[in-house]
Amino acid sequence: MGINSIDNIYVGQNLPEAYKVVGKKINVSVRGVNPNNEDEIQPCTTLGPGYAHVFILSVSERN
Repeated sequence: MGINSIDNIYVGQNLPEAYKVVGKKINVSVRGVNPNNEDEIQPCTTLGPGYAHVFILSVSERN
């Protein structure tokens, strides 16, 4: 069962550069980060609000 979310903010550090465009509408499949994988863990900067971190499995452009 998938979760559809357009009103939430998540951090997905592995989003391909081609999709990092303000206003671009995309669909992504994600999973939670693996706390045992150092490549997926991001340090807390405490410089702003905390956002949930996710690992992007796939991404496609939406029309």
